[in-house]
Amino acid sequence: MSQKIEICAAVLFVVLPIVTPSVNAQEIPYQKNVSLQIGESAIIYGVRGNCGQPAPSWEEIAKQLPTVSTGKFSDGGVGTRWSRGCGGPTPARAIQYTATASGNEQLMLFRDPVNIEAK
Repeated sequence: MSQKIEICAAVLFVVLPIVTPSVNAQEIPYQKNVSLQIGESAIIYGVRGNCGQPAPSWEEIAKQLPTVSTGKFSDGGVGTRWSRGCGGPTPARAIQYTATASGNEQLMLFRDPVNIEAK
């Protein structure tokens, strides 16, 4: 009987990380100030949905992004973002910014300020 318990415990340790991939999801930072070289990209923000619900689609987010002159936005994938309102990490979609021209941008992304310097 003790051998069955050891086998079950071993199976749990092997299966659990596969069943819960969100535990290993990238943590999406909020970067208020970003400095990039032309051609360089960085994850600058994470947009969450309702607490614990799946992250919004890139299509939903892209429609709400401001016009920029020093770069372009793209989908940074799904990860987690720390949320005071949710009391911890919650699923979010990352916004990636790629610098394409030199200059400075002062943006509001979903009510949060982001300053971008592209050199």
